[in-house]
Amino acid sequence: MKPDRTIRPLREYVPSHFKLININADYVIPDSNKVVLKDGTELTYDALVVATGTNPDFHAVEGLYDALEDKDAHVGSIYNLKYAVKYRDIYHTYYRPEY
Repeated sequence: MKPDRTIRPLREYVPSHFKLININADYVIPDSNKVVLKDGTELTYDALVVATGTNPDFHAVEGLYDALEDKDAHVGSIYNLKYAVKYRDIYHTYYRPEY
């Protein structure tokens, strides 16, 4: 397989109606649907997709693991089967309800 078919810009993997922010998170406040970035920016979210890299450390961001484990928090990840199923359900509920 040619490298140009293997490595692609991250933007190509993110649906166009999602906002991609490439800044590290400092902590998550799931009760308020907020994430605070390392630069101090506070963001609110309807659903939060966590992309921690190929060796995920869900404990590296304060509140993230608890949010992933909380069935009512709109936080999921594609790097763990349990959390990927949660993400799928969030996505289909809020962004693609026709599926």
